[in-house]
Amino acid sequence: MIKEPGCVTEKLLRCADDPGEFISYSEWQDQQSIDKYRAGKAHEEIKRHSDSLKGGRPVVKRYDVV
Repeated sequence: MIKEPGCVTEKLLRCADDPGEFISYSEWQDQQSIDKYRAGKAHEEIKRHSDSLKGGRPVVKRYDVV
């Protein structure tokens, strides 16, 4: 993901209370960059890879800084 245009930072977070739970955290330059990434092949590949790790479909959520 970090190689995608507009991706500023990427981190994989592991839940301290549930070591089997992870969050992929990324910051992007703008919404347009996110939309382009999510419509592309790289996002599909990451989803397929994460499916095999957790045996289910990843949930994609967006958050705003408050």
